[in-house]
Amino acid sequence: MKTNGFITAVVAFVAAAFLLSSGGNQAQAAASTGTYNGTITSLELKTRTLKVKSESSSMAFYVPREATIIVRQDEKAQLSDLTVGDKVRVDYAEQNGIYVAAEIELNEKEPPTPPESPVLRHQF
Repeated sequence: MKTNGFITAVVAFVAAAFLLSSGGNQAQAAASTGTYNGTITSLELKTRTLKVKSESSSMAFYVPREATIIVRQDEKAQLSDLTVGDKVRVDYAEQNGIYVAAEIELNEKEPPTPPESPVLRHQF
């Protein structure tokens, strides 16, 4: 009898997990989405998290492996190709209170300002 009770409990647990997971997909479809523009202030490769700050706020994102990262005109890249200080656009979806990045695009980096050339004065 104990074996039948155990099997029944396992079957009930698996059925509940299946129902919750299929309901989760419907919840993901209804998740809110958005776009955020700002500057990367923190980048953690191990946890695949990214913090981005705009002029008025900041947001933290989880970056799944399947997220698209673009660095130059549709050139796909890895999370490790981004650095703190980069200006980015992040397309994301909120899932269970976590902002999950779907696409990150690096805004064109401004070329560094060249140092001023020293004025050469010739004495004749």
